[in-house]
Amino acid sequence: MIRDFSRIEVINRPNVGWSPDLFIGDNVNIEQNVHIICQCSVKIGSNVSITGFSVIVDTYHPIDHPEKLPKIGSRLPTKRTFVEIGDGTFIGMHSIIEPNVKIGKGCVIAAGSIVRSDIPDYSMAAGMPAKIVAQYNFTSNGWIYFSKNNND
Repeated sequence: MIRDFSRIEVINRPNVGWSPDLFIGDNVNIEQNVHIICQCSVKIGSNVSITGFSVIVDTYHPIDHPEKLPKIGSRLPTKRTFVEIGDGTFIGMHSIIEPNVKIGKGCVIAAGSIVRSDIPDYSMAAGMPAKIVAQYNFTSNGWIYFSKNNND
């Protein structure tokens, strides 16, 4: 399901030597005003929920020289990039998933988080940048929360 006002964008640039590969699994909901940009590889597993106003991008704007043309907003990387989101993951409202990040299966990304690094399977992450705040324990069938001091 893709809700109103969401934008899913694939950037095809034949001069870089690859074609963009956007994959969305089964039973995925993409809520209102989500923006997904794929210039190389975005893979969203099955049973994923991406809640409103979230952004998933596998691209960035190189800033090697601020006065060089084309303008910074028109520049795109010449290196392969990716985003992977594992099966059963939940992305909270207003979250941002940056390039070259793998989020494991069964994860929870708290609302307003900025994910800049990998998140392992069955983890809960929160913050700017997102840090792991809990992991699911299958023996006790519950989330084990980390104290703030253990997650700095």
